[in-house]
Amino acid sequence: MKETLSDGISFADDICNFNFTACIGLVVHILCVEGSFSFTRNRTRFNVSSGDYVILTPGIGVTCLSFSNNVKAIIMFFSESVVLSCAIRSNYGVFGHISLIENPVLRLNHDDFRHCRKDMENIRERNAETGHIFHEEMTGALLKAHILDLYDIHARTDRKIEINSQ
Repeated sequence: MKETLSDGISFADDICNFNFTACIGLVVHILCVEGSFSFTRNRTRFNVSSGDYVILTPGIGVTCLSFSNNVKAIIMFFSESVVLSCAIRSNYGVFGHISLIENPVLRLNHDDFRHCRKDMENIRERNAETGHIFHEEMTGALLKAHILDLYDIHARTDRKIEINSQ
């Protein structure tokens, strides 16, 4: 699918030719499906392999990208206003955001990888159904569910963060 920029949720598949510079003001989620890639952000090198999930927050660019020959990824990107429209009632987003600035790579176990891939594929499929009368609300609800899955994954791997029960 071709990379597009809009007020909603957009997808891309070709990480080797993905324009990270154009997305510096957006939230970018990358699920590495096969192969590996690496990048530098804030003078720190990050290595990503199959099964890893990367969340790049707005305003912090990536440089020095390198890719394995067989790299495949699902890339989902959107503005922060899309996330805010989901209205998640948890303070975890603030703590998670700070932690992701330090390390944007989540190492997923097999079940978490399967859930994330299924979530992203479902969001992509339903996002394409623009004729749906409640399209924006539906895709927002699917994104909210995915973000809550990511909160759960991140919280389980970062035990020093306290979770608000809301």
